Amino acid sequence: MPFLTTLRITVWGLLWAVRWELQVQADEPLQAPSLSFKSPPDGSDIQLFSQMTLLCTPPYGAHYPMVVSLGRDIQPRVEEVTYSLRSFSSVLFYLQASAKNEGTFVCWYKISRTGEVSASSKPLNITISSLPPPIASVHPFFIPIGGNYTVYCEAPGKFFNFTLSLYVRDLLGPEAKGPPELLGSVTLEDNTRLLQAASKKMDAKAMLEYLCKMELTYNQRLYRSPFSSSALASVEEAPVRLVSQFSGTRCGGRLEVFARNAWSVVCQGANTDTLNQALARVVCRQMGCGDVAVQSVLTFSDPRPGTVFVGPVECSGEEAQLRDCRVTNVRDSCPGGKQPEIVCTDFPAVPELSVQGYGRVSSIYVHEKSPLVLSCMVTEQWMVDNGVRAEIHIQDVTSQRTFTYSTVSAGEAVTAELSPPVRPGEYACSAMFRGFNLYVESSLSNRLTVTTGTWMPPSPGVIVGALLTALIGAGMLLYMCFCRPSKESTQTPIQENTDNPITTPGAKAENPVFIQQE
Repeated sequence: MPFLTTLRITVWGLLWAVRWELQVQADEPLQAPSLSFKSPPDGSDIQLFSQMTLLCTPPYGAHYPMVVSLGRDIQPRVEEVTYSLRSFSSVLFYLQASAKNEGTFVCWYKISRTGEVSASSKPLNITISSLPPPIASVHPFFIPIGGNYTVYCEAPGKFFNFTLSLYVRDLLGPEAKGPPELLGSVTLEDNTRLLQAASKKMDAKAMLEYLCKMELTYNQRLYRSPFSSSALASVEEAPVRLVSQFSGTRCGGRLEVFARNAWSVVCQGANTDTLNQALARVVCRQMGCGDVAVQSVLTFSDPRPGTVFVGPVECSGEEAQLRDCRVTNVRDSCPGGKQPEIVCTDFPAVPELSVQGYGRVSSIYVHEKSPLVLSCMVTEQWMVDNGVRAEIHIQDVTSQRTFTYSTVSAGEAVTAELSPPVRPGEYACSAMFRGFNLYVESSLSNRLTVTTGTWMPPSPGVIVGALLTALIGAGMLLYMCFCRPSKESTQTPIQENTDNPITTPGAKAENPVFIQQE
């Protein structure tokens, strides 16, 4: 009984404490939340038809769950957007910058359990002040000497009855630091059309900067955009390079292209496997590095300040150089962060296969009861300089069977002893390298053709003896034919009279008979 009495007193005490706390909270007014711009950051330059993000944050210590509301700064308050919140967090409200959303907004919250409503936040004023900048572009991006190009100017979104203006500035001329020159303007009904300007042939020393501006009358107000990002037109040879962690190599690594007087990172989209394969073929061809061994994409993060990103680059795979492909953008960021990594077939060092006791041979005969010892080695200076090791595989090309593999340094051999009976066929070896996003395997080494049988070739001693006997016999035969004196050479020659030789009519020219005059 004393225990139950104590328990009742404790429960009643807790209930009175909770009731008193709720009464105190009910007597105190709820603190107002805060309302601010998340984008644009300060709300000073709100562009027409852009998306605004407003941030409403309840005060610390507020009770949850609650319903947070956004509405006009009028009385009585009418919520335009609401959001249920179960724990402490800020609420994001998204609005389009249009005429109906201009004016003053506030936010407030309502406690779900008690129905209490807070005071309004400080008002936030929304005023549309400009248009988003149009988009200027030059196609093709890489312009050869004497080549033609076209300048495009287009609206950044869905606009109607707007005016586009195109400007140009010669960056190598005397007015390089002055205002751009207006080339022309055109009024368009909708954004399905764009301003297009055809150019003359590109001079080797020219560098022109093109910019666009846009004007629009909306809700009886005139809006103007700032200048677009510049689109440059200049001659670009667009050499490429593949950058890797291995010094002294050139046919494998991350793809970069030299554009706008700097090495730029090629930035591809997330779902461009087919485009990347075609691009890899073009790059390997342009660099003279053979065909594609392997290609993948790397996630690009933490770029160095001032990095220029080119791409996506769209190739068919038949182009001679990357500059012949289509470049869709040049920017200071890489959405998706995907950079191609390409390894061409000329990058991996091709190993050499040899036969123990014979060296490098193209074919060999092996008795069915004899073993065969093969040796494979790869030697490249860049492997020595970078401390690179290779995984070497010795295999039967005919049956695709691998006999052995081992990881070795440059100049270190891997051997495989094939026990009898040795399988006839073609044998080769290959090397696999790490250090890229994917493993890179070399081409097959020189091939060895192995034939087998039951015929046992003679021993080397018998062969050497037979050769010596043949040489001695040949020497004796030559001596007997050329060095032994003949009888005819020892007879006294007939005295000949050469004063007036006469040749008889029946005499042969190669054996003349001379007759002296009477």
